[in-house]
Amino acid sequence: MVDFQFQIAGLNLALDEENKTLQHYLARDYPIGDCFKPLKVIGKGSYSSVLLARHRPTNELVAVKKIEGVFLSQYEAKHILREMCFLKILSDHPNIIKLKDVIEPTGDLEHFSDVFYVFDWMPSDLLKLMQINISLSEEHIRQIVY
Repeated sequence: MVDFQFQIAGLNLALDEENKTLQHYLARDYPIGDCFKPLKVIGKGSYSSVLLARHRPTNELVAVKKIEGVFLSQYEAKHILREMCFLKILSDHPNIIKLKDVIEPTGDLEHFSDVFYVFDWMPSDLLKLMQINISLSEEHIRQIVY
């Protein structure tokens, strides 16, 4: 049974409900509560990774960014707090993806080390757009640059 389908750069992609092992590992590595159903890791960087998830109450697809080890140094903690404040302040800007929520840590509040941001899910990003061979209109370029 197909959970959902989407299209990126002309490729039809589908995720099944039947991959229970993947679901188990995602739930373990992304403790984001019962409100979200983890589906697939869609991006990974040096300090964070991004998970595609379904918000169960609304059935909406969201992107959950996991930032690891935010309290390893005072510098990192300040950086994350500053980023969170800027994302909240700029949440109504039409060209910046909206920070929908910050997931409260589960378990021991004295010893958590990861922060989870919830964003609107976008089927692509600027890097993917630049990697495919398409021409952008002047209007698209203006939107990306400004």
